[in-house]
Amino acid sequence: MTNYVICERSLHHAHAGSKARDDIRQVLESQSWQPFEVRPGENKGYFDKLVCVGRTLADWHRLERTVRCGDVVLVQFPLIMYNKVSLYALPSVRRMKARGALFVFLIHDLETLRGYSYADFDKQWVTEADLLISHNPRMSEVLRKYGATVPIVEIGIFDYLLPQANPVPVEQRHGIDIAGNLSHGKAEYVYRTVAGSSPAAGAHWKPSACCRWLFLYLYP
Repeated sequence: MTNYVICERSLHHAHAGSKARDDIRQVLESQSWQPFEVRPGENKGYFDKLVCVGRTLADWHRLERTVRCGDVVLVQFPLIMYNKVSLYALPSVRRMKARGALFVFLIHDLETLRGYSYADFDKQWVTEADLLISHNPRMSEVLRKYGATVPIVEIGIFDYLLPQANPVPVEQRHGIDIAGNLSHGKAEYVYRTVAGSSPAAGAHWKPSACCRWLFLYLYP
């Protein structure tokens, strides 16, 4: 039995990419999982979508030729490509499952939780999983609503891999670190908290001026 993790670019690709996805790949590779690279979309318009369809079909057919009965494939969802284009991978997923391969989906986000009307897209992927890895009970609830009947593992809070980090002693720490997106739409509680303590501060407070960025992604 071989364990594979789907990787949509090389760890050494010349751009920042996604720290969370890269860390998951690194952790799994340290546990003898095999990376299987597929090509992502470039978000360059209609022509790129056409190119991406062909690449997606070719890459996932190549995965079909590699995976055997009993193998496990981990997919970090959603894939880094156009949503509708990623659906071209599903026939390959179904054929591999029919031959006895198992698919684990680690859910980074759901389009509907981000406010987009892509519920059908999320459902088509979610219902193909043999195991789902979710962030929290709320996300798990949505996955069940979408028809997931397989086990769901909730991993809660995460931390990035920081091999050269130098933690600040507790007695020297000042202020509060905010993790995540600081837009009004996604972090309204921050603005309300500041405004509640001082209306004048809330009116003029800017995240970039007052918060140290701390991006956390923890592994169990």
